[in-house]
Amino acid sequence: MTFKQIAVGPMRNRAYLVVCGRTGEAAVVDPAWEPEKILAALRETGGALRYLLCTHGHDDHVNGVPEFLERFPEARAVCHERERIPAPHDRTVRVADGASLTVGDITVRCMHTPGHTPGSVTYVAGDEYAFFGDTLFAGEDCGRVDFYADGPREMFASLQKIRALPDSLIVCSGHKYGAHDTTALEYEKKHNRAIRCRSMEDFLNFKG
Repeated sequence: MTFKQIAVGPMRNRAYLVVCGRTGEAAVVDPAWEPEKILAALRETGGALRYLLCTHGHDDHVNGVPEFLERFPEARAVCHERERIPAPHDRTVRVADGASLTVGDITVRCMHTPGHTPGSVTYVAGDEYAFFGDTLFAGEDCGRVDFYADGPREMFASLQKIRALPDSLIVCSGHKYGAHDTTALEYEKKHNRAIRCRSMEDFLNFKG
């Protein structure tokens, strides 16, 4: 598997590219802001784009979706069934918790991890990478939980769900807000206050 992290836009966003080493099939996670920069990375790998994996529907993560769909007629945009993204119905794959997709030989598991938005998704690629969007930031907190009424409760439940994932997974976040480009999930479990909270009361106190 080829993996690339790509810095895009004015908000320290991070897009990601994963490419199957055998088949060349590729997926872009959270295509936004600078499509040409992402396309350059895709060309470097020789990958053939199959999926746009949208962790959630906020504009700063999906504003490149229309351009990618126009350039790649065979590509599909992926999001949770509770989320809205700027893609036509016939070009959208809506997933539920526990669904999986294949990018060549790479299995991508879809975990519904609401809290930042009702339809936030974490994508786990193989046994190596987890793409959290704004659910978990590498080394630094979790995403905002004030966008909808159930946000705090759902985020706390999502973080507990994430705690059950393997320690070895590489944490790939939607923004670089801390000192780290990526971390291992083991590091987050030990050092990130958001995921270390073990009660709802503690989590609410932390989020203020």
